[in-house]
Amino acid sequence: MTAHELTLLVAEHLAADTGLQAWCTETFGQGLCVFVGIDEGNPPAPAYWPLVALLHTSELKGDDEKYQRFGMDLGSGVVNDAIAVSGLRHTYTGMLQAEELRTRVEAVLFKSNLTQQIKTVGDSAQASLHPYYISYSAVSFSLLKSSRHPVR
Repeated sequence: MTAHELTLLVAEHLAADTGLQAWCTETFGQGLCVFVGIDEGNPPAPAYWPLVALLHTSELKGDDEKYQRFGMDLGSGVVNDAIAVSGLRHTYTGMLQAEELRTRVEAVLFKSNLTQQIKTVGDSAQASLHPYYISYSAVSFSLLKSSRHPVR
């Protein structure tokens, strides 16, 4: 498998996940848009949010004879200008929604493993520029190399 193939596989998998799409439709009034790459300096119009952007995929080279390893950065984002106020607490709703979306995107990847051979682990961070909220994931994939079909 190549980094290119893995990127397209992840994009197709996220776009086709009915549970994730249903949650987005229920929560945001529309399904999740999946972007392969994105211009962070000129983000898509609000009509394309919620979204998940596959930002960067790299193949981690090494001497490992058994596994092929990849890293992928994803951004899960929402647009929401609501601020919930309860006493002295002010909560930017979009921040919490972006976190929930990231958690759901990761769950789809982790539970499915995309194929029986891919194992995933991840890390996360967050950025916001009100009303745009993005929660980032750095996901690592380990693909068991096939002895019958050498990796290209």
